[in-house]
Amino acid sequence: MGLNVKNLRASRLFYESVGFQEVDGDGKSWVMMERDGSRIGLYQGVLARNMLTFRPRDARAVASRLVADGYELDAGAGSGSGEVHFVVHDPDGNQLLFDQAT
Repeated sequence: MGLNVKNLRASRLFYESVGFQEVDGDGKSWVMMERDGSRIGLYQGVLARNMLTFRPRDARAVASRLVADGYELDAGAGSGSGEVHFVVHDPDGNQLLFDQAT
């Protein structure tokens, strides 16, 4: 999950208080935090709104299904092999990022 935060330091401290630990990030505009296998990205000035992130085994298959069902992707999933990512909005306008790294 990617959270759009107003104050990165305050948000990082809050999530540390509930057991998350910083595992990545630049400390200026974003940090990645983890607890018990769950990850949250905290982003200040990077995201326009909150975003759910999924890492499927085959993002192209997910993209094909979404397009076949009539949903519009913000960025195409492309063809071939290798890394792929795309964003789609659910019926309520929530952003979902599908990201598949090789």
